[in-house]
Amino acid sequence: RLKQRLAHETARARERLVQALDSPRYAALLDALDELAGTGPTRRVSKRRLRRRARKDLRRADHRLDPGTGLSGASDGRLHEARKAYKRARYAVEVVRPVAGRSAARLRKRLKALQDELGAHQDAVVTAALLRQQGMTAYGEGENTFTYGLLYGRQQRDAELRRNRLPRVSRRAASAQVRGWLDG
Repeated sequence: RLKQRLAHETARARERLVQALDSPRYAALLDALDELAGTGPTRRVSKRRLRRRARKDLRRADHRLDPGTGLSGASDGRLHEARKAYKRARYAVEVVRPVAGRSAARLRKRLKALQDELGAHQDAVVTAALLRQQGMTAYGEGENTFTYGLLYGRQQRDAELRRNRLPRVSRRAASAQVRGWLDG
């Protein structure tokens, strides 16, 4: 039933994707990437500057969350914004990895774990909202909605479990042992 209900939305999304992939803008992006890959960077960037950039991106990610409530009290929207910011920070750390070595690799691994946990939380929140909306539609059409309710409850439980794990995963990623090399 869910597949039937979502088939129309999936088809529309696929059409938009094909339009984007066929657009001149996307072709220009691919050309620019090919050129960059062929020529390489146009200037050398110091190890210090790369570290500074990674530190700045991490600070921005850390500040995406409400300092008063922390991870466990943050809204779902704030957690999603934090996820995107930590992803950006992880990429900045990956750029430094060839020159920073194992320290950067360890931080990248911890940031990935945090980003994955935040992503799983977001997936559960979005899925729960979709199930609720689909259940309401089914109810309006006179269908039995018991299964929607069960699935909704599972997604809510998963979101709560993920939220409860966030402080530990976040502490591991924020540890001075893992981030200390950025200040060097």
